[in-house]
Amino acid sequence: MTDSKAHETPHVGSNAPSPGPVHQAAILDFPVVGLIGSAGSRQALETFFRNVSHEAGIAFMVVTRLAARHINALRAAIIACTDMPVVTAADGAILQPDHVYIAPHGVYLTLEGGVLRLQHAARMSAANLLDTFLVSLATTQREKAVAIVLSGTGKDSVTGLRQMKAHNGLILVQDPDSAAHPALPRRAAATQIADLVAPIPALARHLVRARGDLADVNTATNAEQDPTLAELFTAILAQINTHTGRDLSHYKMSTLQRRIARRMQMRGFHNLAQYLEILRTNPEETVALFKDCLVSVTSFFRDPDAYTMLQEDCLPQIFAGKGRNDTVRVWIAGCATGEEAYSVAMQLTERAALMTDDPPRIQVFATDLDEEAIAVARRGIYPATAAKDIGPQRLQQFLVKADDHYQIKPEIREMVLFAVHDLLKDPPFSRLDLICCRNVLIYFNRDTQEKVFDIFHYALNPTGYLFLGSSESTDSAAELFAVLNKHCHLYQRREQISLPHRRLPSTALATLGGRATERDRARQAAKPRTIEEIYLLWTLRHYTPPRMLINKNYDITHLFGGADRYLQEREGAITQNVLRSIRRSIKVSGRSRACWAWRSTASSI
Repeated sequence: MTDSKAHETPHVGSNAPSPGPVHQAAILDFPVVGLIGSAGSRQALETFFRNVSHEAGIAFMVVTRLAARHINALRAAIIACTDMPVVTAADGAILQPDHVYIAPHGVYLTLEGGVLRLQHAARMSAANLLDTFLVSLATTQREKAVAIVLSGTGKDSVTGLRQMKAHNGLILVQDPDSAAHPALPRRAAATQIADLVAPIPALARHLVRARGDLADVNTATNAEQDPTLAELFTAILAQINTHTGRDLSHYKMSTLQRRIARRMQMRGFHNLAQYLEILRTNPEETVALFKDCLVSVTSFFRDPDAYTMLQEDCLPQIFAGKGRNDTVRVWIAGCATGEEAYSVAMQLTERAALMTDDPPRIQVFATDLDEEAIAVARRGIYPATAAKDIGPQRLQQFLVKADDHYQIKPEIREMVLFAVHDLLKDPPFSRLDLICCRNVLIYFNRDTQEKVFDIFHYALNPTGYLFLGSSESTDSAAELFAVLNKHCHLYQRREQISLPHRRLPSTALATLGGRATERDRARQAAKPRTIEEIYLLWTLRHYTPPRMLINKNYDITHLFGGADRYLQEREGAITQNVLRSIRRSIKVSGRSRACWAWRSTASSI
C-alpha cells in the first residue's frame, strides 16, 4: 500500500465558503467523478472500485451521509479494492487524478477550481449535503463532471443532478433493483435526466469507455473547424426537426455540439456520420437526442435578490390602478418544471392580498418546449429539498407536505395555465403586464434573441415589464426595452420606437386581425413588414373612417377602409377618376370638396 493511504485527520478551513453555486473557475483537464450515497453504499462502492482501473486518469470524490464509524470503515474497504491512493478530504487540498477523496463525517465537501473546500455541517442545513456537493462539482467541472448515484435513503440530490444536467455533466445511476436501499437511486432515475441507469459493474464499464470523451467532449462534433462535420451537424438538426417538429437550429452551436457529443458518448458512438445513420433508422433515438438537447433546470425563487426586487419595485406598479374588473396577465416563457411559474404566482397572490379594495384577477401562462417538464409542472409535486428555496412562511401558505415531497396547493396550481409552446413558432400571448423569461435566451444565438425580443415587445402592454435571467440583457434590443434594474435584469417596454430594420415575427401576424388568408400569407412571405407598418395598417383598419388617395388629375390611386362602397362602376370605358366614379348621391358635395382641397393645398377633406 502507498503511504498516502495512511490514516489522515481532515482539516476544516475556518474560512470555508458557504455552499451554493460556485463562480466559474478554470476546468481541470481531467474528469472528476462524484459518488454519492448513504445507507447500503459501502457495498456499491466496493463493487465500483473493483471494476475501475487505477490508472484511468480520473479523480474520485465520495460523499455520503454515513455515520462517522461507518465512514472510517468505508475508507478501509475502498483501500482493499483499488491501488489508487484513498485519502480523507482536507480543506485546501489540490485535487489529483487517480486519487480517491472521501468526505469526512459532519462536513460539507465542495470543489472550487480544483481545490477541496470543507465546511462544518453545523453551519448549514443537513438536508442538502449531497445537493451542495453536486452543485459545486457541476459548476466547477461542467462537461468534465460525472455524478454517480448509489444506494441510499434521503431526500436530496435532485437539485444537484439537475445542475449537473444543465452544465452538460454525465449522470449515472445505480439500478434501484440492485441497490440495498433503492430510495436515492430511484428518485434520481425518476428525474429522467440520467444518462444511464444500470447495475454497478455496468456503470463502471461505461465510465471507463467514456473517459476519453470526458477529457475532450467536443472532439467528435467540432463543426466550426470542419466543414464536413458542419454539414453532418446540420443534417442531424434536420432529422430532429423531421421526427419531432421542433427546430433547434436557433440554439447556440456550441451548446448543441456538447449535447450531441454527450449523447453519442453514452450510446458508444464516436463518428458523427455513423450516428446520423442511426438517427435516420431509429426514431426513438432521435426523440431521446431531442430531449437531451433541452435544458429543463430551474428552482424556486432562483436569484433571491432579483425576486425581492420584482416584488418590491415591479409588482406594485403592475397592480396600481387595477380593480376587480381588471386582470393581471403574466407569461413565464421557458418555465421548465414550473418552479419559477409558481414562485411568481405566490408573489402575485401576496401582492393582491395587500390591496384594500377588491384585487384584479390573476392569469399566469407558463410555457415550455419540453412536454415531460410541463407534465411535472402541472402536478406541482417537488422534492422536500425544494423547501430551502421557498422559506417557511410561503411553504406553509402555498404548499402541502406529503411523505417525502411537497405539492403546490390547488388555488395556486389553478392560477397557472401550463402549455407546451414553441417560443419561436407558436403565436405569443398578448396584452401582458409581465413576461418572465429567465435563463432561456442564453442558449439562443444572437439573431434568435432579437426575434424573441420582437415577440415580447409585441406581446406586452405599452408599459409592460420584462424579467430576464442573471446572464441575460436586452442590449441587442435597447430600442425596444428600457433598463429599470440592470443588476436584477428588469426591463420595461418602450412605447415609441422607430425600427425600420426590425420585423414583426410571423407568429404574431395572425393574431392582429384574425386568421390570415392564403393571399395574406403569400404577401407576407413576399414582402416582410416592419413593426411600424403592421401597427399602422392595423390602426388604420380599425380606427379610421373610409378614405382614398387622389392625384392632381382627380384619379384614385389608393383605397382604404372600405371606401370602395362610395364608388360605382358605369357602363363604358373604365375610369379611375373620382369625379366620374363617385356615387350620384354624394357627387355634388364630393366634387366641390375635392376642388377646394386642390385650390387650398389641403392634404385631406
